[in-house]
Amino acid sequence: MLEAFDQLSKRETIKTVVRKKALYVMILFVQELDATKQEFDNMKRVIPMPIGHGKYSGQCIWVRSLVHRIEKMKEWIDKIVFVDDSIKR
Repeated sequence: MLEAFDQLSKRETIKTVVRKKALYVMILFVQELDATKQEFDNMKRVIPMPIGHGKYSGQCIWVRSLVHRIEKMKEWIDKIVFVDDSIKR
């Protein structure tokens, strides 16, 4: 959605607002990374495993869900083309 507004914007003030919102999305991503890391650190000793899964397979499923959560947001950020790559990294 941000890209649509960036392409439609003619005035510099609108472009500035769209870029600020894109940076806000990046900040949300960093906050989500921190929250996921904190959740992993807090729960790695007592991992919530699905019933019927073994110890290690349940741990693997849980960790994979955390990784998937981060990867999905990273894909969205990579699709933002009007923000410099140096900011994305």
